[in-house]
Amino acid sequence: MIAMKFNIPSNLHAMMKVSVPMNGVHVPFNRCLDNLSRFCRPLMFHNDDAVFDLSYSGSSFLFRHCERNLMLCTRHQLVNQSRAAQDVVLILDDLNEGKVALTPNEVTQVIFPVPEHKNLEDISLVEYHSKRNNRNLDPHFFQLDLNHTADLRSVPPEMVLLIFSIGYPTRFSSFDTSYDDEYNTTGYEIISRWCKVYLTKTEPTAWDRESRIPLRVHEDWHAEIGDPDGFSGSPVFFLYQDETKQAHLGFVGMITDANCEGRFAVYEAAHIREVVNGIACPDQVAETP
Repeated sequence: MIAMKFNIPSNLHAMMKVSVPMNGVHVPFNRCLDNLSRFCRPLMFHNDDAVFDLSYSGSSFLFRHCERNLMLCTRHQLVNQSRAAQDVVLILDDLNEGKVALTPNEVTQVIFPVPEHKNLEDISLVEYHSKRNNRNLDPHFFQLDLNHTADLRSVPPEMVLLIFSIGYPTRFSSFDTSYDDEYNTTGYEIISRWCKVYLTKTEPTAWDRESRIPLRVHEDWHAEIGDPDGFSGSPVFFLYQDETKQAHLGFVGMITDANCEGRFAVYEAAHIREVVNGIACPDQVAETP
């Protein structure tokens, strides 16, 4: 985690005191961010190299839907690094073995046969089975039933309190390299730090790509975004209040593109839900929360 210094306006500060139900427990919003960050990871790859055995490209989101453990990212994160989905690894901390890298059990290539939906093929998913080498992987994936989780289509704009994302910008990552007595590289560790960004809906422009919804940095969040490289694959969430003023967590979608002007392009949750249901639970029908 990296701390960014900025002044939080009173309206955002008030929202941060709101409690949100997560997995059956009411969690204060500030702790909600910390909780969600556990499931927002840098997208890591295994390299066939004794020293430089890992590399990374942007962000990813680990979630559990229809009792399936899925890692969500964009396809261009793989393509830009000339990597295959089979190279993706999930890094776990093991008390006995240290850091353990697990490759996926299954990978999915998203293909839309309808030409006008081809621009949705930047969605990439890999799956991990619940049990791997006597390890239970379920707790490493956030419980997010997409069929019963609100998105921005199902919630009136006036009920939305806050939109935010958690990602791993490249500029917040570094390498801790180790050397022997002759200054030969013996190993290195990738240090990735997450950050949050508060967003709001905005009008489309010529920059925006098809099948994405445009978001921009919230005008009340006074922070310099800088180079947004690495936000691809970051999940976007939102808080909303129901008629009883109880706050809930909703899912906006996944960032595919961003620019230094503070604009973000996001695949909507509806498109991601369609893909995920086709893979994980084709018989399920989405319900409006």
